Amino acid sequence: MEDLTKTQLILLMLLVSFVVSIATGITTVTLMDQAPESIIQPITKVIRETVEMVVPGETKTITETNTIIIKEEDLIVKAIENNQKSLVNLYSFYGETEEKVGTGFFVSANGLFIIGDNTLSKEKNYQIKINEKEIEMNLLINNEKGFSILKAISSDESEVDLKFNFSSLKNLEQAKAGQKVVVLYDQPVKVGVGIISELETIVEEINNQNQEYVLMKLNIDLPEMVSGGPLINLDGDVIGIAILEDGKVNGINSKIIRASIDKI
Repeated sequence: MEDLTKTQLILLMLLVSFVVSIATGITTVTLMDQAPESIIQPITKVIRETVEMVVPGETKTITETNTIIIKEEDLIVKAIENNQKSLVNLYSFYGETEEKVGTGFFVSANGLFIIGDNTLSKEKNYQIKINEKEIEMNLLINNEKGFSILKAISSDESEVDLKFNFSSLKNLEQAKAGQKVVVLYDQPVKVGVGIISELETIVEEINNQNQEYVLMKLNIDLPEMVSGGPLINLDGDVIGIAILEDGKVNGINSKIIRASIDKI
């Protein structure tokens, strides 16, 4: 070491730093591969943007790489903002008695409405209230999986077709055990945050044919009287509806809801 020149010492230090960096990277990747998925669920998303700028009068292109850190809480806030306007309280009327049924959400601009309650009755009248305006709701179907589908109807034939803020139903393929999800309920909107603890594939015989669907078991705290609300991933996509059953919260995937809508 004493015989080395300054240049040689600097080169030696660079070599040692390079070897240590490579070893650290290999160790990190190995440990991440061995870790459970719930542990490595990212708390932030990193988006790298590459911007190319051509400077006038010069032949060179300057490339800048900017790293933007998006926090998990920002994704949750954005998911809520993208979907909260579709939530509306549903009320039932039997004679002169008014009763709040629960909170549902629109899945189309023309008024298709989903609520996590399949005990609605054709003998009752239903309505929602938007900006102090009362809108009648027609019960279309009670689904045995735990939700109902209604349709908004105009009480005035001369009125322009009603248009509603709605949340689009997305496919379930992206859902995974350990994935963080958000449930919206009530109005004003309240929020529950948790994870998908398990995906259970269920096969049932319907009309002499085996039909398969996925039940999402959720690790999330919700009030006992919540009738269900949209189940949203951190990309802001509605992947199903949260249903309370026997004190536990399950997620009915959007594929089942779409199938019921298609039958209607």
